[in-house]
Amino acid sequence: MRYSIISNLYILTIFIQNILAIFPTIKNYNAVLCKNCIYFKKESYGSDKCIKFGELDVVSGKIEYDSAYICRLDSKRCGMEAKYFQKRNNETKIENTIKQYE
Repeated sequence: MRYSIISNLYILTIFIQNILAIFPTIKNYNAVLCKNCIYFKKESYGSDKCIKFGELDVVSGKIEYDSAYICRLDSKRCGMEAKYFQKRNNETKIENTIKQYE
């Protein structure tokens, strides 16, 4: 009887592991998203900007912001740990922040 229960649990465990292996898992499911940060500026797909990082054109005075994607890959900037992330609280505040840097 006892052997049968242990055997059944073992078979069930292997079955569950095999089922879980079939379905893909999202590795960074709980990661902080740039789109929820006050420094995120929505552009066209793939060219979203981070207004925390950029470079000033000394002739025109226009700031060219860095790609949000590149900033997240670079540990010297925000990195995957999102070290400069500040949660968006109010759309008006965000719009004002973006206008300040444009």
